[in-house]
Amino acid sequence: MSTRILAAIRSCPQLHGNLKFTALEIAHRLNGAGYGRVAHQFMAHKTGYSVRTAFRHAGKLVAMGIFAKTVYRTAHGCGINLYRCLLPIPAFYRAAPATTHSDSVSATLPPHEKEKDTSVRQDLDNQRKGIRFLTAGSDRWTRVLDVLPRLKSRDS
Repeated sequence: MSTRILAAIRSCPQLHGNLKFTALEIAHRLNGAGYGRVAHQFMAHKTGYSVRTAFRHAGKLVAMGIFAKTVYRTAHGCGINLYRCLLPIPAFYRAAPATTHSDSVSATLPPHEKEKDTSVRQDLDNQRKGIRFLTAGSDRWTRVLDVLPRLKSRDS
């Protein structure tokens, strides 16, 4: 998820109400470059609307020029919806901060956020699989052993 994309959607004057909420949910699934796959069933679940309403909202957002949509077909005939955000980055993310001769300036953008693309169960399975390749007693091995109980408690 990119905070710049979320800020662009929040500052878009043509989005209101439920349509804005759907746009924000799509934006949460996009990566920092503005691309992401979103299923209509998943979008309906996240927004609490029906699949048909999620489908109509996605169509309106594409028609308004907020997102571009490309549908890819798999060998099994399933469709994958790839969305790309078309909104420009808001000015407050692009502008450099004002400085004086003695100021130390921090970055204008927030720190990079790690994208959430796996569930707790998938993280737990990945840690269990990965520990097989680590040397017993190593630093990394002990850190993985510390993480496993925490993931197990979340998974329950």
